Amino acid sequence: MFVGVTGEAANIASARWLRAHHGDRIAVRGNNTHSVRELVAAGAGLSIFPCFVGDSDPRLVRVAQPIPELEPTNGSSPITRNVTRRRYEKSPTGLPP
Repeated sequence: MFVGVTGEAANIASARWLRAHHGDRIAVRGNNTHSVRELVAAGAGLSIFPCFVGDSDPRLVRVAQPIPELEPTNGSSPITRNVTRRRYEKSPTGLPP
């Protein structure tokens, strides 16, 4: 049994992949990624998370290898990290604003 997501988060790559490969086995849905993580931690089923999310939550256990289709293709960081890094570099103290 899998835990899926509804709403705007249903358009993220991992949600689309889960629907495409296990859509018939999604028994529970959360309305955002946080609620999905809480449902999985409570034992409602399996779901797909970025490794940094799943590995950082001691309530979750990785049960499969990363999915190659969902890994970044160019090895670069997400844009939010790049924007954040630039903002820090421009800060006069070098600390986050």
